[in-house]
Amino acid sequence: MDYSDFIPLREAKIDPDIGRFLKNRDALYWQIRKRETNGLLEAGAVTKAPDGEWWINKPAYFQWFVRGMNSAAAEQS
Repeated sequence: MDYSDFIPLREAKIDPDIGRFLKNRDALYWQIRKRETNGLLEAGAVTKAPDGEWWINKPAYFQWFVRGMNSAAAEQS
C-alpha cells in the first residue's frame, strides 16, 4: 500500500489535488457524514484512524467523485 496516497482531512483544503475540488472542508465533512448513503464508504475513499482523525485515500476519492459526475451526466442525456 502506498501511504503517500492518503492525506489527513485537516490538510484536504491545502492539498494540491483534493483542494482543487474542495473550496472548504465543510463540503468534505458533509460527504463523510453521509458516507454510508453516498457510496464514499463503499469506495474505500475515507478511513478513520484509531486516534479519530479522518484520512482520505486520494485515488479512491477521485474515482468516487468522478463516478458521481458521470452518473449525473448520464441522467441528463
